[in-house]
Amino acid sequence: MTDAMTKTRIDYRPAATDDAWWLAVDGDAVVLLSPAVSAATATGVWRGLGTGGIGAVLEALTSAFGTSLTAIPPFALAIAEAGGVRVAVRGDVEVVVEGQHPEAVSGAGVATWTERFVPGAVCVSVAPHAGAPAPAADLPLRSGVVRTDLVEIDLAVVSAASASPVPPAASAPA
Repeated sequence: MTDAMTKTRIDYRPAATDDAWWLAVDGDAVVLLSPAVSAATATGVWRGLGTGGIGAVLEALTSAFGTSLTAIPPFALAIAEAGGVRVAVRGDVEVVVEGQHPEAVSGAGVATWTERFVPGAVCVSVAPHAGAPAPAADLPLRSGVVRTDLVEIDLAVVSAASASPVPPAASAPA
C-alpha cells in the first residue's frame, strides 16, 4: 500500500554475474532471493507477494526448501506502507533505509530473520553483493521477476495527482 502523498518507484540494475539474486516485484512489495532459489520458486514468491507479504515469501521458500529454518535461503523483503517501510532480512544481506530514521537492517547472525518497520523512509536500497560498484540502478520494474545486482526503492516521488496546486500570484493594486 502506498502513502497518499507518495508513489513508490522501484529501479534495479541487471545482474552482471552468474550468481545473481532474484528480484521479485509486485506493486510496492519487493523481495530479493538468494541465487540458490529456482526460477520456479522465485515466480511462486512473486505471485503471492503483493497480497501475502512476508507470509507468501516464507510459504514459497518452505515449500521449496522444507520447513527447517536452517534450510531457508537468504532473502531481503521491503514493503512500502503508510508512513514508512516494512523490511525483513534473512542471512548476510543488508537493507539500507534512508529517511527520518536511517537504518541498516541485516539478518547476519540471526537464526531466523530480522523484521522491522522503519517510519519516515524515503529510499531503500539492497545490494546483495557487498560493495556492488556503480552504475546505479536505473531500470524501472513495477511487477515481475528478474536477476539483479542492486535494487533501489524511492518512496519519496511525489505523484502528480497528490501535488498541491500552486496558489495564484497576487495582483498588484490598480
